[in-house]
Order: sequence, then C-alpha cells, then structure tokens
Amino acid sequence: MKSMTGFAKHSFTINGVEFVFEIKSLNNRFLNWNFELDSTLSFLEQYFFEKGSKIIPRGSITVKGFVKKNLQSANLKDFLDFAAENLTDIDNYLYNNESINKYYGDFFKKITPSDLINLYKPQKQFFNNLEISQIESEMEILLKNLENSKIREGEFLFNDLNGRNNSIININNILKKQLEQHYSEIKNIISEKIKNLSTAEIDPYRLEQELIFLIKRYDFSEEITRLNAHISLFSKTVKEEQSGRKLDFILQEMNREANTIASKGWFAESTHNVVLLKSEIEKMKEQVQNVE
Repeated sequence: MKSMTGFAKHSFTINGVEFVFEIKSLNNRFLNWNFELDSTLSFLEQYFFEKGSKIIPRGSITVKGFVKKNLQSANLKDFLDFAAENLTDIDNYLYNNESINKYYGDFFKKITPSDLINLYKPQKQFFNNLEISQIESEMEILLKNLENSKIREGEFLFNDLNGRNNSIININNILKKQLEQHYSEIKNIISEKIKNLSTAEIDPYRLEQELIFLIKRYDFSEEITRLNAHISLFSKTVKEEQSGRKLDFILQEMNREANTIASKGWFAESTHNVVLLKSEIEKMKEQVQNVE
C-alpha cells in the first residue's frame, strides 16, 4: 500500500553547477502536475508528464527546481543589472573617454551598451544534450525517493486501516450474538401481535405477509452476513497496490449495511455498538482518501 502524500528532496552537481529539487504529493482524485522550475529547467515538464505519469497514477504533484548560481554567473548578472540601471552614465563615459574613442570609437558608434545587454538572454536550450540526459537521470532518483516516502506513509495507513477493520469484526460479532440473544423477544412481540388479531378476520395470505414484514423489521442477520463479506473483501484489498478507489467503494457498502442495522436495531445494546461501528467506518473513509 502507498500513500498519496509524500515528499522528497534531491540535490546534485553537474559540471560545477548545483541543482536542487523538491517534489511533494497531496491527495487528488486525478493526476495533476504543478511546476515551479527555473526557466532553464522548463524542459523537465515534458519529462514528468511522460515518465512521472507512468509511475504516479493520481495525486496533486508539485515539482520545484532551481539552479544555484556559481560565482561567475552571479558576477555577470550583477554587472548586467548595474549596467542596465546606468546606461546613460556608461554611454557618456565610453564616448568621452579619449583612449576608448581612439581605439574603439568606430565600434561603439555601431554597438551601444544597450545592444550588449540585450545579447545576454536565456538560451532556448541552456544545457547540452548530455547534461539534459544526466539531469533526467537524477529526476529518476527524485521520483524514486518520492515513492519510498509514499511507501513509508502507506505502512502507517495499512496498520491503522487493518486495526480498525479488526475492530469492526469484533463489533459485528458482538451484534450477531446480541441479536441471537434477543430472538426470543422478537418471537414474543410477534406472538402478542397475532393474539390481538381477530381470528374471524384473519386472511392467511395477509398474515403471512405481516409476519415476513415484522421479521424483516427486527432481524438484521442478513446485514451482518453481508457486512462480514465486505470486511473480508476489505482485508484482501488493503494488501493490494493502488487500492484506494476500491477500498473507498467497499467502505460505502459497509456504511450502507451499518445504516440498515441502525434502523433495525431496536434494543439498547445494539444502538451503542452501531454507533461504534459507524464511527470506525467514518475514520477508515477519511484514511482511505490518502491511499493511492
């Protein structure tokens, strides 16, 4: 069992450039990708759409990634920022400096500082193909780390769901015993109702129908049997991969049987145990929303 919630962080260095990535997964009925990447890493979006979607069936996934600036790129960026803010002063300096004018005057008549700054634009492909391949290999590690995080969280979910399922088994067995103990009371109720009928007006067919109705009204043994079947199916399904949606459906059926038992449970002990039963099912429904 895997949880839909998980977190992983991965950093690495390629050719002296340091990369830092984080990936977070939250609950979602469908698969939804969100990216917060440096512009130089935008090519990875396609990678996650193609590769990541084969590994992760559903959830809201957020991928963050940035490149840590090295000293050289930081100095260049600082210089360009300074130049952009002081173009007029730089222009005046270049044209009024005799030494620069003597040797480079013709060059600066054609090329202005603005032109030089405009040359510094992000390349469409900042990294070469080999570097891109290396980065994508590191993304496999990031996804694997996320999967491991979801598996660890899934172990806690499994233990909690399994424990609550065992509690439901115990409650259901108690309800079954209580019903058997009160069968004589049910018979007495039906007998009293028959005694109050006038024999002259009894229609055998109608009497049979009324008896069936009374038995169904007080007897919830069928619901207990069906609930046991759902419990057994839940115990098997909880061990499967990607079982979240199936478990959610089973719990809906278990809740339906619990509601029917609640409506038929006419003795005080059953009311108390049905409350416990429904409480456990509701807690399980909340936890199953986290299961992949």
